[in-house]
Amino acid sequence: MKLIGAQPSPFTRKIRILLTEKSLPFEFILDAPWEATNLIDAHNPLGQVPCLILNNGYTVYDSRVIEDFLEDIAPMHIPSDMTMRLAVKKWAALADGMLDAGVKIRVETTMRPADKQHPPWIDRQTAKIMRGLDLMETHLTHHLWCANNMYSLADVSTVCMLGFLDYRLPTLEWREAHPHVAKLANYLNAQAVFAETLPYDA
Repeated sequence: MKLIGAQPSPFTRKIRILLTEKSLPFEFILDAPWEATNLIDAHNPLGQVPCLILNNGYTVYDSRVIEDFLEDIAPMHIPSDMTMRLAVKKWAALADGMLDAGVKIRVETTMRPADKQHPPWIDRQTAKIMRGLDLMETHLTHHLWCANNMYSLADVSTVCMLGFLDYRLPTLEWREAHPHVAKLANYLNAQAVFAETLPYDA
């Protein structure tokens, strides 16, 4: 399999971690989606990474679809029990929603002139992130893992989202007010596959 992605992309990072932990061999192809000469447009009409290309040439996108596909191949990160599965998927959706809000903030603040930016829009997205962090902190004060007291996709999604906040939105300074969330991030980011996929500008 081949994975087209951008190194700083938290969605790409999540899939790289899942593939590695599932021991599924893949070739990682770096791409720059914003560049006119990108590779992704030819494989995903939405022009978004990541995109997984199977050995028969079939393409799978977006990251949520890839997650489910990989879990069908190598069950490991999502429980089969319906109630436990729902808990994991719900938490992962929360992390992804917070990540979507963070991406919107970054686009608004870095790709629009200052006089064209809309502060109420930025505040609305920031509030989504902070509410999510508060909920996560409350839960992780009493639990080691994000869902079902076991490591899962919920934890991978959360730590990839937090890595984006640290890297792209450092002014949020979320760690001091959310020490248990920070503890989870620090622990997993010290593991090899998480450390090797930390974001940086390629």
